[in-house]
Amino acid sequence: MRCAQVRCLVLALLWVCAAAGCWPNRIAVSPDGRTMYFALNDEGGVKIKDSSNIYALDVETGALEALTDSPAMEGWCVLSEDGKHLLHSALAEDGFWIEALNLEKESSAPLTGALRPYLYPRFVPGDRVLVVEMEDLRKHKGHWVLLGQEGSVPLPLPDGYEAVPGEVAVAENRFACAVKRELAPPEGGDDAPSRLEVAVYVVTLSEPVEEKEGEEVEKEEGSAPPEDEKGAEEPAQEVKAICVGQWEVEEAQPVDLAFSPGGKRLVAAMFGAGASDEHTGFFELDSAGEAEPKPLFEAKKAFYPQWTPDGLGLVYLRLCPEDDKWREVVLWRPEAEEPRVLVRLPGKTGEAYTTWRWMEDGRMRIYHLSDEGVRIVDAKPDGSEAAAKRLPRENLRVLKALADLERAVARVPDLSEEQWPEPFAEKVKAVAEPLKQTFGSLEDPFKQAVEGARVWESVPAVPAVAPADTSATRNISAR
Repeated sequence: MRCAQVRCLVLALLWVCAAAGCWPNRIAVSPDGRTMYFALNDEGGVKIKDSSNIYALDVETGALEALTDSPAMEGWCVLSEDGKHLLHSALAEDGFWIEALNLEKESSAPLTGALRPYLYPRFVPGDRVLVVEMEDLRKHKGHWVLLGQEGSVPLPLPDGYEAVPGEVAVAENRFACAVKRELAPPEGGDDAPSRLEVAVYVVTLSEPVEEKEGEEVEKEEGSAPPEDEKGAEEPAQEVKAICVGQWEVEEAQPVDLAFSPGGKRLVAAMFGAGASDEHTGFFELDSAGEAEPKPLFEAKKAFYPQWTPDGLGLVYLRLCPEDDKWREVVLWRPEAEEPRVLVRLPGKTGEAYTTWRWMEDGRMRIYHLSDEGVRIVDAKPDGSEAAAKRLPRENLRVLKALADLERAVARVPDLSEEQWPEPFAEKVKAVAEPLKQTFGSLEDPFKQAVEGARVWESVPAVPAVAPADTSATRNISAR
């Protein structure tokens, strides 16, 4: 595949991501909330150009570690529940693929080949990996595929449906995804505009069971080591899908989905399903498909809903009403008269990524990556007493360069290796030996440079870019 063709595919990919309010440089966060994983290019921001490695940032100390050093474009980090395995997408001239990183063993292996373009992986709790296969990026088409260790598992979705971009909801042994299909024109209405049906399906997976008499097979919860068990034969499993919501629309917009903790409640954020094309309608869906979607509220230019730990409220993102170069993290609770703006962050859609996690002590921690650098915000569960800090872009660039250097030196061939074939042995040693000696002599200045760049600065949690416009959100539950 020629480089120009690859770039055309990348542009199409970015179009899909921007529409969904997301970006290939997706942030993943460790279970303890201390480490964030992401891709980072030479400019220190989120726009992936020629290549981008995967990094781990300790948000408490500022320590940055390079986890990969591939020439490919890498991004879209997803972490397993136990924090042991990291998936990410990669793009090179020979195609797209998904890479699996074993963080404990510090090993990496491709999960998929490059001939079939799999993108946007998600871990489904229970050792399964969900990805979306983009069959034709130029037409923004694709379909959902569940990958097991021995290949794809067929999904019982109706024929003729295509994947709708957006967030996929995952819970124990099940997930929810959005699909679309073109509806037939009404009789005698050939001149009428085409209509589409957008539907949300909940796909449930039975627990795979090895058929061994008198022997129970134990399975480690939350682990997903595809590189360790790739040769194992995958047990048969039952997969069923239930439609939990349907909408008839003129144009299919992204749909963001999220299960509440424990998987009891499911929310769908439908772009364009509100007072105008710019409004997002938020609906609660019955995951059993026995009740109609329940309207909750709508918000202008909003996306990425996530349930609060009690499963009653929602936290979501919206573009700042008066300046869409900023985004706001907003808390909605059914008993409150108005939603509450928790944090305001720089970066318009497609040029930043934001996520959050509730810590064990009850705090809410928000993670934000943009061309400005990294922002971390700690607040109470209701968003009060928020304290924000920033690792500036310039510092991040320095840390990136030093992390890349440290990884390169660590990968210098072992000089004690006895198996180097002649005539390469002496040539390898001639390069590796002085490099290690030089780096050893610079160890103290190197540490000083790292410490000098790990400087966080305090910033306001809600900077006065524009006054919060709570009228941009209104309840629609009475409709």
